[in-house]
Amino acid sequence: METLLITSRTTAHADTVANEIGGLTRGLAVDLSQPETIAAALGDVREVDNLVITANAATADVA
Repeated sequence: METLLITSRTTAHADTVANEIGGLTRGLAVDLSQPETIAAALGDVREVDNLVITANAATADVA
């Protein structure tokens, strides 16, 4: 089985969504507005088969 990584700006939000999906899904905090932190955040990701990048406007319930 393969692992699905779900990213969000915060670990808490990424983990919440990953837990809702279940299985081998893992949450990971990656904040694209802070490009200097991206390499470290993705440091343990060794292989990527597919990548989807989405964006939306920030809302009051997302930090």
